[in-house]
Amino acid sequence: MAAQLATSYGRGFSWQNVFRMMKFAELYPDSQIFSPLATKLTWTNVVEVLALEGDARRDFYLVMAAERAPEACSGALRQARPRAQACA
Repeated sequence: MAAQLATSYGRGFSWQNVFRMMKFAELYPDSQIFSPLATKLTWTNVVEVLALEGDARRDFYLVMAAERAPEACSGALRQARPRAQACA
């Protein structure tokens, strides 16, 4: 499937990325709720959120990422993951 997607749509569809896309879709199946937030996320945000365990931790990171969308590569956002790890 990854090879077909890459042929049709270009790079970025390695099997690892397709797996991540599928996992993200499983975690957030309700597109009406999640779609507005998704437009503010980078691919790095998606990869980071998949590494977190627990809904509260993932949700915390997503809110931080969406709030800091213009400065997504800033140190403040990179610090959100450790804070999300601490979230219970």
